[in-house]
Amino acid sequence: MQYLAILIVAVILFIAYSGCRPISPRNPLGIGAMCYSVAVDLDREEYVCPVCGEKSLYLLGIDSPDAATETKRFSIAEIESCRMIIDEIEGVQIALDESQFCLKCGGGVEKPQLGIIVKDGQTGKEHRSWGVNVEDIVLIRDYLAGKELEDNNRKRALELLGITLGSKE
Repeated sequence: MQYLAILIVAVILFIAYSGCRPISPRNPLGIGAMCYSVAVDLDREEYVCPVCGEKSLYLLGIDSPDAATETKRFSIAEIESCRMIIDEIEGVQIALDESQFCLKCGGGVEKPQLGIIVKDGQTGKEHRSWGVNVEDIVLIRDYLAGKELEDNNRKRALELLGITLGSKE
């Protein structure tokens, strides 16, 4: 019984002193095998350009997110949804511009944004908008489908389509 008590105390002391301890100036090596600082877990997201096929890898460190990386991460996650909704839109020539997310096509833009290109069927003139998201694409789809939109949503849809207020809709 005495050996069991000693063993339990030894295990408790081992657990208490072998845990991950922060490295400090007073104790730069930590304790025992814990002399290495814990590696930062990186979240990765891969983007494959539909134009050139180039793969771009974006990393996001959990402890220090960078604003540009956050933009990349957020937009990459919703690009597939935007592609599907764009395919549903009828009555206008519209396409996504994902070039800023491709390190080859976009030339390494610091803060990439998703864009759309709307082409006027009569004049052939193109209108580009940057910084669009799923909600914007849904607004365009709903507006062109004839759904009733609130004034601010209607204005946003018109802006994205390149239709200025006061002009023919």
